[in-house]
Amino acid sequence: MSTSPSKFDDLATTSAFKPWTPPGPDDSRGPCPGLNTLANHGYLPHDGKNISFSQLYKALREVYNISIPWAFILASGTVLQMGEFSLSSPHLPLPSLHKLALHNKIEHDSSLVHANAPSKDAKWAPAHIDDELLKRLLDQAEAAAADHGGLTPEDFGEIRALRDRTALSNGPLTTVQARLAWSESTFLMMVLGGVDEKIKPEYLKAFIGEERLPIEEGWVRPAKKIGLGIFNDMVVRIKKAQISWEKANPSEKV
Repeated sequence: MSTSPSKFDDLATTSAFKPWTPPGPDDSRGPCPGLNTLANHGYLPHDGKNISFSQLYKALREVYNISIPWAFILASGTVLQMGEFSLSSPHLPLPSLHKLALHNKIEHDSSLVHANAPSKDAKWAPAHIDDELLKRLLDQAEAAAADHGGLTPEDFGEIRALRDRTALSNGPLTTVQARLAWSESTFLMMVLGGVDEKIKPEYLKAFIGEERLPIEEGWVRPAKKIGLGIFNDMVVRIKKAQISWEKANPSEKV
């Protein structure tokens, strides 16, 4: 955590990002596109293994412009939940990105682009992107872009409602899991949506489909720091949008 705040802030108006390299056959990747992207660009170990708190904290701040307190909470929560203690590595590293696919830990059913775990009691959930779900999300993004310029928080409310209606065969999400689901949509909005709060389909395709920063498509790092307060405000906004859509569409069949 030795990188100065000014160095992090300098990236807000530049494209000085590390190059993208896709994972190799022995590299570990999990169900989180945001962390996989950090590994593919070399901000986390490219093999996706033995990731320390400091590496995760620094990457979240440097690439996504997440505030100091919120990056600390996210990084510490991840390593405390998923890290493994050993005498050789007493700092609780995250052993691999794939460990995030442990079912019903941080991972949960009704992901926007991952299939559910095979059963409620399964140990592991799929870590790879489901092509059909990705196509559905990109189609929704294309429709939103044609209608009003890109995916909005309100669109995410509808998308989450539709996904829940088809994906909860293993039972409803817990309160914590529902919060995680809204938070994942919030992360996409805050990182990719820009000041207009509209995500371009090409940004989404690069970030989720290729797990690559969409720099070539014109994306820039969020200029405004993503703090816990504004993040929570967006979570609430997407949650309300989902509830509103469900009330307006009680008999919708999908």
